[in-house]
Amino acid sequence: MFRKPFYLAACLALCVPGSASAGQSLSLMLSPAGGSADIVFLDDMQADDAFMIRLTGLVAPGSRIKISIDRAKGALTDRIIQPEDCNFGQDPGVCLVQLTGGSSEFVGLVEAFKAGLVAHLDITNPGFAAMQSSTSLIGFTKAFDAL
Repeated sequence: MFRKPFYLAACLALCVPGSASAGQSLSLMLSPAGGSADIVFLDDMQADDAFMIRLTGLVAPGSRIKISIDRAKGALTDRIIQPEDCNFGQDPGVCLVQLTGGSSEFVGLVEAFKAGLVAHLDITNPGFAAMQSSTSLIGFTKAFDAL
């Protein structure tokens, strides 16, 4: 399988979220050529969208995304993108995966991000090249705890 490299511009920052939720968020932004992946943690840890992965120009329904930390053998999040995850009418090419705050998957993901050094995002598109990207988690805990 061919692995298309991501051209990575990683950023760890506090910013105002682009969603309808109020408050602050912590974003890890990966910018491959031709698209972007924003991993967002909101300050409302109980919200339905407390954790989001916003994928622009990278995936379509049927694509598989995985997030893992450091050299862990298993993925923390392993999802197949569904048609309802993509909003082609209002924002073409954008898909959004969300986790509810307080869920066991959300809590495990937060703890792994705090303890880890590197986050990995793998995207597999049916019939196309797979893509991988990694970003440093140095400073994540301090920024997350400031939310």
